[in-house]
Amino acid sequence: MLSGPSVAQHFARLVFLVDVREALQRLMVPTVLVQCLRDSIAPASVGRWLAGHLPQSRLIELAVSGHCPHISHPDLVVNILQEVLDARART
Repeated sequence: MLSGPSVAQHFARLVFLVDVREALQRLMVPTVLVQCLRDSIAPASVGRWLAGHLPQSRLIELAVSGHCPHISHPDLVVNILQEVLDARART
């Protein structure tokens, strides 16, 4: 069982060393990408690249700062989720 610093080390190894880009083309489920335009960790180009490589993706760019919009701008993310779910219910 991981605890304390070992959890952070394990997480960092996953984030920085695991590369699954070649698998993106195989993802065949509708995917909504939410990208903050002023993100100091993952710039807008990252979201655009992902959108170009995920077959059934939709990119929503938010004109806000931050890397975790579900935390910093939950109202915006809830609205996006509600729109996606409403559209899905209509099909």
